[in-house]
Amino acid sequence: LKHMASRTIKLSTFVMFPLLMGLAVCSRPLILTLYGETWINSVFYMQLFCFAFLFYPVNIANMQLLNGLGRSDLFLKLNIIKKIVGITSIVLSMNFGVKAIAVGYMISSFLNVSVNIIPNKKQLNYGFFEQMKDIFPSLALSGFMYFICSIYLFLPLGNLTMLLLQITTGIAVYIIGARLLKLEPFFYLLSLIKNAIKKKV
Repeated sequence: LKHMASRTIKLSTFVMFPLLMGLAVCSRPLILTLYGETWINSVFYMQLFCFAFLFYPVNIANMQLLNGLGRSDLFLKLNIIKKIVGITSIVLSMNFGVKAIAVGYMISSFLNVSVNIIPNKKQLNYGFFEQMKDIFPSLALSGFMYFICSIYLFLPLGNLTMLLLQITTGIAVYIIGARLLKLEPFFYLLSLIKNAIKKKV
């Protein structure tokens, strides 16, 4: 079960990290292309919520692990704790404006990761450091992709041109990086695609 959990987390974060980080770095040209300067203030919120949901796959995987182990009692307790954390962040930030509430939400979402992981250290011996070790390659590669794509933001490019360059560069950097680093989820997904093509042919 631990091996299955590890594989699930590796695969889900391998997919979600580049999507969310890619959306964050492309948010400015994307919003300006679709909606224009009127919506420029929404860039901050879009980027923030991309990072807030970054570890969502890890949260879901850990909660499903508890259900799979028949520990619905722990599942309920963790949900109560997370609700308390969420409400606390709103209460503490509500007097400082909408941006503060959004930042508080992001912080609480990061805290929820630890809340969800802690029980599985005891249940499966699959704790925080083991899980961070599993997701670190995808996280680091996504961060590198984000850095490379952010360079375009400093160039005198049109919004649509910048968006297209960021998307193509991000995809290329992530795929090439995954192949060079020999990331397990990359080759697993590649094999699934190859098998699907063979079945159609």
